[in-house]
Parts: sequence; C-alpha cells; structure tokens
Amino acid sequence: NWVIGTGMYVDDVKKEIKRIEQNLVYTLTAIVVLVFIVLLSNVRQSLDVEKKRVDMQADLRQAEERYRSLIEATTEGTLLVLDGRCRYGNPTLLHMTGYSAERLELLELSDLLPRELVNEEVWTHIESLAGGSGGSKSFEALVARADGEKRECVVTLNPVTFADHPAIIVLVKDINPSRLEAGSIVKLGQAAQSAAIGIFQAKAAGRGAIVALNAAARELFQDVLGTQDDQFALEDLFDDTGEVSEFLKTLRRTGEPQERMIQKLSADAGMRVLSLSAALVRGQRGEPATINCVIKDITDTVRRENERETLIEKLRVSLLFLQEPIGQLGRPAVTCNLETPVHEAASLMVGRDTTSIIVETDGGAAVGFLTDRDFRKRVAGNKEADLQTPVRTIMSAPLITISEHAMIYEALMLMEEKKVQHLAVEDGGGHIASVVRSKDLLQFHRYGPEVLPREIARAATAEQVARCCKRLPALVKALIDAGARPRTVAYMMTAVCDAATSRFIELAVEELGPPPVPFTFIAMGSQGRQEQTLLTDQDNAIIYQQDNTAAGAATSSYFLSLGERVCQWLNQAGYALCDGKVMASNPDRCRSLPEWKENFTDWILKAEPKELLDFSICLDFRPVYGEVELANELRTHIYKVLQDRPSFLPHLAQNALLFKPPFRLLGRIIKSGGPPEEAGRLNMKETLMPVIGFGRLYALRHKLPLTHSMERIEALVWKKVLQPSACDAVSASYDFLMRLRFQAQLAGLQTGGSMDNSIVLNKIGHMDEAMLKQAFLQIESLQKKIGYDFLGGAEWPGH
Repeated sequence: NWVIGTGMYVDDVKKEIKRIEQNLVYTLTAIVVLVFIVLLSNVRQSLDVEKKRVDMQADLRQAEERYRSLIEATTEGTLLVLDGRCRYGNPTLLHMTGYSAERLELLELSDLLPRELVNEEVWTHIESLAGGSGGSKSFEALVARADGEKRECVVTLNPVTFADHPAIIVLVKDINPSRLEAGSIVKLGQAAQSAAIGIFQAKAAGRGAIVALNAAARELFQDVLGTQDDQFALEDLFDDTGEVSEFLKTLRRTGEPQERMIQKLSADAGMRVLSLSAALVRGQRGEPATINCVIKDITDTVRRENERETLIEKLRVSLLFLQEPIGQLGRPAVTCNLETPVHEAASLMVGRDTTSIIVETDGGAAVGFLTDRDFRKRVAGNKEADLQTPVRTIMSAPLITISEHAMIYEALMLMEEKKVQHLAVEDGGGHIASVVRSKDLLQFHRYGPEVLPREIARAATAEQVARCCKRLPALVKALIDAGARPRTVAYMMTAVCDAATSRFIELAVEELGPPPVPFTFIAMGSQGRQEQTLLTDQDNAIIYQQDNTAAGAATSSYFLSLGERVCQWLNQAGYALCDGKVMASNPDRCRSLPEWKENFTDWILKAEPKELLDFSICLDFRPVYGEVELANELRTHIYKVLQDRPSFLPHLAQNALLFKPPFRLLGRIIKSGGPPEEAGRLNMKETLMPVIGFGRLYALRHKLPLTHSMERIEALVWKKVLQPSACDAVSASYDFLMRLRFQAQLAGLQTGGSMDNSIVLNKIGHMDEAMLKQAFLQIESLQKKIGYDFLGGAEWPGH
C-alpha cells in the first residue's frame, strides 16, 4: 500500500531500505565506539585517582611517621590533633592522662580540654587556628584525666600542616612542684629545702597552683590534705573558695605582704590551725606573677595558748574563792561533853564522818577541839592510853574561832598564825555553826572546778557518781556569786556531766561485757556545745561500727542495753530524761555509722520543719567516750552532703531568725504576746538561741568542727566573716545572757520552787536593763547578717 501510495517502484523501495540499514549500522557503530571511549576514559580516571590515593597514603604515612618521631622525641606530654580528634599521644601524655593509646584515638580534643570557663581562652585560640589565624601560644588550663580528675597544666598549641591538612600539636606540661633553687642562688635554694618551716611558691592566678615547695611544705600539705600526691594549690588550704578569693584580691590590691591564720578541716575531720605569710611577686610588665609563701602548722601552739587561758581563768576563779565568806564552806559542828569517854567521842566522829569534834562544858560553852590528829598523837601512839578517860584530857585548847562573814583567805591566815588545822565558825549570835579545816579550804580554792570530775572518775558505784553530781548546784552558786565567767561555769558543769557519762558507760560495760564492735557515745544539745546549765535534760546518742555478721541484731541489742543503763543513771544523777527521747536508749538514736549517715542525708534532702529540728539537735554532737574517729567520719559526711546541697542552709537560717527581741518603748523593755502567765517575763534560753543558731549556721558553711557557740563565732574572726570588735561585743552579750540565765535558775533553787530560765523584766536593775538592750542590738545585728548572707536580705518571720 505504501508503495502504491507513493508511486514508487519495487526496486526503489529496496534501495531505500538498504540505505536505511546502512545508516543504522553506522549509527550503532558510532554508539559502540563512543561507549568504549567513555569507558576507557573512566578507567583511566580511576587509575589516576587510585594512584593519587596511594600517593596520599604514602605521604600521610610518612607525615605520621615524621610527627610520631617528633612527638616521641619530646619529653613533655605531646598530642597530635587532626580535625578536632586526638590522633596520637606520646607515652608521657598517656601517663599524665591515664589513657591507653587505643582509647585516646577515640577521643575528641574537647574530652581532654573540657569546654569550661577556665579553658575559655584555650578554645578561643583553637577556633582562631581553625579560621587560619593565630600562632603558637601557651595557656594555663584544666586537663581531664581518664579517672575524671582535672589537673591544672600548662598547654601550648602549635599549628602545623599534616599531609596538606591543618593540624595542631598540643604540648601538655604538668605544673609539678620543683625544689627551691633560684637561678644561680643554689645555696639559698638548699637552705629553703632544708628549712623546718614550710616555704612554697604559687601562681597568682586561677587556683594558685604551687610550682615550687620545700620538703617541710610538701609534708604539711600531704598531712593536712591526707594525700601523697604532689599536685597542690593555694586554694587547697582554704575550706571556702570565697575566702581564698578574698585573700588573693587583698594581696593584689594592696601589694603588701599578708598574714593569715587559717582554720583548716583536715582529712581526719580534725581542726588544724595554720599560719600563712604571703607576698606578691609581679612580672616584668607589672602583672601579678607568683606568690611567695611561708606556712606553719600552729595547732599545738594555739592549743597550748587556749590551755594557758583556761588555766588563767581557773586561777582567777581560785582567787575569787579566796574572797568568799568562810560560812559557805563549813561542815555542821559535832559536839560532846568534857567528861565524854574517848572511845564514845571516837565512835561519834566515825558515825558523823567528821575529823573533829567540839568539846563543850555542861553549860554549852565551847572550850576545845578533839581532832583525829589528837587521837593519833595521844591515844593511838600511847600504849598506856585509857579509852575510858574523858576527852578533856586529850583535847586541844583553846578553841580558835572565826566569824562566818570572814573571807577564806582570812581563815587560811589565821590557821597559819595559830598553827591549827581546824577553825570553829561562829554565826552572828556567837554560836558555833560549823567547822572548817585547812585541807578543805586549800583543795576548794585550788581544785574547786575540777574536784568533782576527779571524784566521779574514782567512784565505785552509780550511786556514788550520782551523789557527786548532786553537789554541783552549790559549787555553781559559789562560782556565780564569786563573779566567775558564765562560760567557764557552763564548761565546768559540762565537764562534770561528761565525767559522769564516761563513768556510767564503764560501769555498764562491766555489767554487759566488752562491746562487740567499736563505738562512741556522743553528747548533743547543750552538753555537746559544752554550754550546760543547772536546768538541762539529756541529749545523747551512740554511734557504733556496722556489724555485717550474723550477730548484727545482738550488736544492736547490746548498745541499746548500754544506752538504757547510762540514761537511767544520768536521770538519777539529776540529768532529766529528754521529753523528745533524744537519748541513746532510743533505737533511733542508737545506730550504726552508715545508718547515722543516712539519717543526716535524709534530714538535709527533705529540709522540712521536723527534719530541721532533728538536724539542729543532733548536729552539735561531740564524742564523750569511745572511738572518736566514728564521730569525725560522720561529721565529714555531713560536710560532703551539704556541699552538694547548698539550698539547705537558707532553710536552717530561718530557724535562727524566729526569735524577736522584746519591744522597747521610751527606754523600757516591754514583753508582749504569749500566755498570760508569761507576761513581763523573758525566757533567757530562747533569748540565747539566735546566738547559738548563728554559730551553728556559719560553722556549717565554713566547715568548722567546733561545737561551743562562742568558739564557733570567734573562729569567724579568723575566717574574716566578723570583725574582732563585733566578736567582742557578741561575746560580752553572750556572757551577760548566760549570767542572767544562771541567776534565774539559782533564784528558783533558793526559794525551793522549780527552776526555770525566765527573768522578770520589771525587777532587773537599770544596769542590767541597759546591758540587756545592748544584747538585743547584738542579736538583731547577727540576724540581719544571716538575712543578707543566706536569704538575700529578705525579711524574716516576726520582723
């Protein structure tokens, strides 16, 4: 049809088909040739790429071998960094960082140099190197080790080209202490090295890394910090980073040598006192470069100084005793008739437990003394003595008398003058009221505050201990009347309670047998703070070492039984049982060390009112008997938990702000609010609580293992938290408030009523009222400081 339609002949059609076939052959041939050419080109290009790759690998291998040889040859820690990843580190670097070679290659540079504020300059320079600018430069930086520890090092960044790629060679140098040999002054360095006092040099930036120190300084650092490491910094001497920051700022600002007394919590939770002298050394351009320091441990010196002050206070109290009326110290007089047989008089003296008896006429007139000395000299020492003979034949006469209003020193002088050992004390009517002997007077004025603990330690039974303790109120009254410092009186009272507690524990152990594991009996509350008064109850507990054996339940039962005995005996001795059961007889207060740690951790984490109360009561703990290390370990645990929970202290601060000083109107103190029976009365225990709370709060912040409130506050002067003048004012107020508290208790005791801590405001004198107002001002000042330091200056309840 196509042929017919086109009018073509068959031959023509055949020719056209043949032409088309030829064209198709030509086309297909061209396509095949073209494909072959393309494939040949691709193969050639692949061969070129492979050749280049092989050449690059060879170059890379050569470069790596070249840099590896370079890195191996360096004595410093050296690291090759390529594209931000750690490529290779020499053995020195591996040793410094604790990584293996395989593990190091998995790290990025940021793993070794953390992106922290202290490394900010380092990373700024690294980024500038990536941008093609910047050159070799050194920095002080923190390097992270494999164990997570971060060490201060000198880091030098050197930009290099690694097989046509930008790379960085990082040199890391530990800031290791070196021996003090300054340049050519070798002898000076040797003298410093052998000096008995610590000498070291620290950087004037960052943490104050120590770059050189002598043997004495190294030993002191290792002892105080509890480590054998040589990596130290000036900051390690301070428990508070703010304190070291303030110290360095003062040093840079003034340029003058600085002296600082540092109270440092050592590794064993004990308090170390260090004396630090520091001088700033500036560089060539005037910038702070290094700090030259001299350091000395003066803990023993301070302790001896405190002991000396305590001894002086005791001597002062002794002198005050010498000016006390003799009438307070005499024993009731025992009398007999002139014709009483010697053996009857002797029996009477033994029955009344006295060393003397007054001999009277039939009319009742005292004419002589019969003493144990007279018996030894004239009866026991005389073979011919007749026990039926009248006492008038062996008595000493005349009778030497003294007025009950005479001072103790007058009685001692009279005894010395008359060569007698006894005096008869006459009352206002001329009657013999009592008898005193020289031995009692000498022991009383010399050992008065210490005689009770010594007698308690020798007591054979719990009843004897209790009798000794019940003599305490009379001794306290004598001390307060003599003008003794209330702090000393409270300390003496606590020493008596400590002695009684220790003796009761020893007696309990004799009954129960040896303790199954080490333990410590701790005092808390006022006894823990060594601030006991006449009106006090028990606050104590037991910490024992955890017993992981099958006998664990028996161990717990043993210490509960011990606590029960001790607490009941203390109650018999006049120390009332605690209404809140904060006693070693309570299973909640008789626990293993891990359980105590868990208790304090829960109190800190919860910070609810009940937990805050438990924490405050138990925090002022002090070991009285047993293994002190258990108490120290618990205290260290508390500091560690608080370090991770800084929000707890503001909660505790609010408790110290609850007391509101009475309102002052027209110069008068007005007490309002509360029950009607308390109107016009001021509770001195509550008044003292802000001072106690202030000391407790700042002791926690500055890790002071002290328990006495004023010792804590006085330590804040060393910490530069308080000025010495402010501390003196608080100390005076504390002593005054404690005196009022003692006087209130003694007043209740003398009237035969119950003791309390309250004073009647309208009955105090003008001088006491003025001092009370001053004490309120000091309390308000402390509360304001707490508000600013812990609550950001916010108002607090009741203010």
